[in-house]
Amino acid sequence: HLRKISRITWHSYRGAGQVLVFVESLELQPILAQFLKERYQLANLPLVINGAVSGVNRQKAVNDFQSRDDGFDVMLISPKAGGVGLTLTAANNVVHLERWWNPAVEDQCNDRAYRIGQTKDVNVYTPVTKHPIPEIPSFDIVLDNILTKKRGLAESLLIPSELRPEDIADIFEKAGDYKRGGFSPLTIEESYLLETGEAFEDYVGAALYAEGFVVRRTKRSWDYGCDLLAKRGANTVLVQVKQVRSDKILTVSVEEILKAQERYKSHNPTALALITNAKKLSSAQCVLAGKNDVVILTAEEVANYGAALIGLAPTIYRMSQPADQQSDG
Repeated sequence: HLRKISRITWHSYRGAGQVLVFVESLELQPILAQFLKERYQLANLPLVINGAVSGVNRQKAVNDFQSRDDGFDVMLISPKAGGVGLTLTAANNVVHLERWWNPAVEDQCNDRAYRIGQTKDVNVYTPVTKHPIPEIPSFDIVLDNILTKKRGLAESLLIPSELRPEDIADIFEKAGDYKRGGFSPLTIEESYLLETGEAFEDYVGAALYAEGFVVRRTKRSWDYGCDLLAKRGANTVLVQVKQVRSDKILTVSVEEILKAQERYKSHNPTALALITNAKKLSSAQCVLAGKNDVVILTAEEVANYGAALIGLAPTIYRMSQPADQQSDG
C-alpha cells in the first residue's frame, strides 16, 4: 500500500492537489507522516487527526488545512475520529489506506471533502493488495467485494450496512491466511490505544470467533448492557465489553450485564460475562459479580479472551443445568 499511496500522492503533488488519507493504525500514522514529509520535502509534518487530538486542536488543524488550498498538502485522519463533523473541501483526493468494515463510515469519510463548498472533482482511492497466486482472493479483495455489495444494497433498500456474522465468515473462509485460528492478539498497552470502545468490542468479538464462538454484535446504541452474543455448542453467553485507556480500577459494568438478562432472555443465555482490559475491578464490582455468577475476564487474559472463556466452560455448563442438578461446590 505504501507504494500505491506514493503513486497517488505523486499525481496530486504534480497537480497541486490536496489529499486526505484515512488510516486507522495509530502506529502507522507518524511513520506515514514522516515518509510523506521526506518524499515531498514538506516544511512540516502532515497534519494528523485521531482520537488523541482535542477538539480545539482538531479545529485548528482543519483551519490550517483549509487555508492551504493553493498547493499540495496532505492530512492523515482516523476514520472514526475524523469521519464526521469536519469540512475539508480544500482536498480533492481521498485515500482509504485501511478500510473500515462499515461502508457507511467510509462514505462519511468521503463526505469530508465532497460536501457543500467543494468546487473541484473529488477522487476516491481504495488500494487493495492482491494475492501472488491469482486464483486465491486476498483479504483486501474479499473485503472490498463485501463492502461493495453492502453499499449497493444499502442504497436500494433500508437495511443495516454493518457487516453481519455471515459476512465475517466469508472473509475468514475465503481470504487466504485470514481464517479461524489466525487471530492476532494485542498486549495490554496496545488495547489502551484502540481509539474507540467499538474497536475494542470488535477485538473481543474476533478473539472469541477465533476460538470457535459464533459471535453476534448487538446494536451500538441502546444495547441494554449486552455488547456481544457469543454462542458455542449449546451455550450462549451475554457479554458486556468495557475498555479502559490506562491502568485504572473498573468501578462500573457488572450492573449493566445484569440488566441485559431480561432483555435477551429469548436467546436463552446460559452465562453472563464481563470482558475488560482493566487490570482490576473494585471490590464492590467483584462482590456483585460473585453473587450473580458473572464471569470476569480482565487484562490478564487480553491476548486470549476466547481461550479463557472456553476455560470457564465448566462454570458455564454448570449454570445451564437445572438447579437441582448443580453441585454444592
